[in-house]
Amino acid sequence: MPRPASGGARRVGPPQLRQNCQLDLSALTQEVLDLWLTTHPTRRQGIGAFVRWTLARHLTSGIKLPSEVKADASHFLTEDEHYGQLRRCLNDDQLPLDVRITGAMVRLYGMQVPRIVTLTTDRFHKEETDWYVTFDREPVLLPPKLGRLIEEQIRHPARVSMLEQLPGDGPRYLWPGRPASRPIGGGWAHTRLKRHGLPSLSARNTAMTEFVAELPRSSSAISWASTSARRTSGPGSRRTAGRTT
Repeated sequence: MPRPASGGARRVGPPQLRQNCQLDLSALTQEVLDLWLTTHPTRRQGIGAFVRWTLARHLTSGIKLPSEVKADASHFLTEDEHYGQLRRCLNDDQLPLDVRITGAMVRLYGMQVPRIVTLTTDRFHKEETDWYVTFDREPVLLPPKLGRLIEEQIRHPARVSMLEQLPGDGPRYLWPGRPASRPIGGGWAHTRLKRHGLPSLSARNTAMTEFVAELPRSSSAISWASTSARRTSGPGSRRTAGRTT
């Protein structure tokens, strides 16, 4: 890959990525990269070399190329299936709490399950009756029902280890693993979702395509995160909330 010209080190990348995101590498997050990979599945090999190049030169940090899943882009849900599953996650008391929260976050935000299980409790905060989650930099207002589920999980975490996390060991995971200073495994969470009829791959692909549909044609690299916030805290939230009650 050619070296950038002097003074242009932070505005380099594959032409399609620059055109679609007006890429500023200082604003490149894992969410933006995940979105681009979902909408350009055949460009994974080229973008992999680019990501490694930017990391080696300290132009980006904290991002990685997700493991490739064959036929990834061919798995989608219909709109009715997607929102029907989301309603189950938010309303079905027969589902385990961890399944309800993980399944809802996949369908609302297009998050990968291995990233969801690494969320720590300090990512969530409550202001009066509203719950917020901070995925990257900006807090996002959670739907009320999801906020209540997360509040219950924080108050009464289900542990798979008899050893509790000691004070000073860092933020507590929303789902403590074994030991409690580590999160539960993403594979375990995937299996739980599948067992209860909530596939994660097709749901995530569907959620990501909805994000793409809501982005303006000329979008900055940070627009996807902003769109995610608007889906639950802005005018567009009324449509989403109406489908999940």
